[in-house]
Formats: sequence, structure tokens, C-alpha cells
Amino acid sequence: MLSIILRACLAVVAVVLAAPLPAEGQEVQEVDPWPGASVREETGLVESDGLAAGMLLNLSAGGPCSASPTVYNEPRELPYASEHARIEAGGCGWVRLNGDGRIVAMYVETATGPISSVDWRVVSGLTELTQLTLDGERHGPNPTPPTGLTGTIPVELANLTNLRELDMMGHYLSGPIPAAFGLMPNLISLQLDFNDLTGPISPALVNIEERRRSLGLMPWNAPYFDIHFNNLTGPIPAGLYEMNVNPQWGGRELSGGREP
Repeated sequence: MLSIILRACLAVVAVVLAAPLPAEGQEVQEVDPWPGASVREETGLVESDGLAAGMLLNLSAGGPCSASPTVYNEPRELPYASEHARIEAGGCGWVRLNGDGRIVAMYVETATGPISSVDWRVVSGLTELTQLTLDGERHGPNPTPPTGLTGTIPVELANLTNLRELDMMGHYLSGPIPAAFGLMPNLISLQLDFNDLTGPISPALVNIEERRRSLGLMPWNAPYFDIHFNNLTGPIPAGLYEMNVNPQWGGRELSGGREP
């Protein structure tokens, strides 16, 4: 009996020693895959995609997304040929899935809160994502009370190589626009207007505009490239349209760029 107890104790010690220790000051937070298991089974949603979706949907002003989601998976309910199913997240937003159960598009209702609360390494696992919309409601310099996302734009978003449309307009995002966005091979729409972004505009972002022009998209055509109403400085790179950059906050106009 003693040997059995000893072996059991040693097994517990081994499990404890094998568990990774959190870094000093790091808060460990369990995040369950979204939505519930029954909905994931009904739609075929990959569990890791559900984990990433839950993080983003909980940025919604209507979050946390505790309401029962609604599933649409009948052909007559789905407007896109590539859409296998859609999950409405009860006041938080929606996601669209392909036939492999991967998320290809996501919309979050009035996203708000610290953007640092999301593990963007997990979100960058949404490798089939083509559209990400985290819309805010800001349309002026100092709305009261201020609501929206805060912090710097996570450069990990550039790992989403299938992304075509990224919309994070109307928030309080600060810091530079990641130059890595210009290296994303499929990105044709970048909407970061009405934020507090600073620094120069990377010439790498010209790649997005060149890709748009190759598709016959003019600056006024949706989906848009739009970075006006920020605190950006320096010249406008020659390949960008001036109308998509100016004005900045305070009525400032950056020089350079090209005319439509």
C-alpha cells in the first residue's frame, strides 16, 4: 500500500514539474473556444479558430458573447458561394465559415477595450481569414465618453497572409502603421482612419495601392484604403493617393502623394 501511495505522489510531482510556469507578473487566463461544442459540431468550426474568434468577439461593446449564437447553414440563407455556414454572435458580431470549418470573415460590433487583452499569436492562426472588421464609432477628435480600442496595432496581423480587407477605423489606436502590412500578399483594403496613429507612412504601404490599381480600384472605390484623420507625419509616399491620407487631425495636410 505504501508503495502505491508513493508512486501516486511521484506522479503528481512529475505533472507539476512538467507544467510550464507563467512568466513573472504574467496573468494566466483560461479562454474557452467559442461557441459551445454543439454549435461547433453543427457547423464544423475548427476549435482553434473558435478560440481566436472568442477573443476578438469579446472586444465587442455587447460582449462578453454569452448569448446563444444563431447558426445559418442552409444555401438560401447564405449569400456567398464560398460560405458554408455563418454564426451570428448575439449582439457581438458574426463569422463566416468555409467548407473546412475555417473562419474566412469576421465582423465585430463596435469593438472597444484594450487591444493588448487579445493574444494575437492565437488570432494569427486564423490562416484562412480574408476579412477582419473591428469597427469603432469615433468620428471626431474627442468624443465623450471615449469608446473604442486602445493600444498599438499588433504586427502579428501581418501573418494573416490571406487577408484582403482589414478595417479598424474609429478607435484610439496609437503608434505607427506596421510596415509589414505592405508586405501582405493579398491585402487590398486597409481602413485605419479616425485613430491616433503617429509616425511616418512606410513606403511599403504603396504595395497595397498598386495591388488595388491592378484590380481597377480607384481611391473612391470600396473596399477602401483610408488612413486620414490620424496624427501621421512626414511625406506621403509617391504611390499613395493624397485624398486617402489627408486631412490629419487639426486640419494638417501632409505633402506628396499622387492625384486621382
